[in-house]
Amino acid sequence: MCEVTQGTHPLTFMWLKNNEPLSNSQDNYQILPGHHVSTFFIEKLSEMNSGTYTCIVSNNYGSDNISVTLNVQGKQISDIFNQFLLFFEHLSSCFYV
Repeated sequence: MCEVTQGTHPLTFMWLKNNEPLSNSQDNYQILPGHHVSTFFIEKLSEMNSGTYTCIVSNNYGSDNISVTLNVQGKQISDIFNQFLLFFEHLSSCFYV
């Protein structure tokens, strides 16, 4: 989750994986926009989801970003455990743009 605590609106959020843009149209990802926040979910976590994820927030005055590296190991994760691994669910970042 990317959260902006201060900044001039409108704010634009963008999510990247390994420096490539992500969108809701891609399988397995869900991006939920908000006024001050953007939340990114991985529906079914697998080794293919390993990589560096970046949230970029921008407005007319500039931009800021935060990145985190996700390393998924193993061949299968149960559906119950998967629900607890929703990426970025509890990761909150403050941006000052």
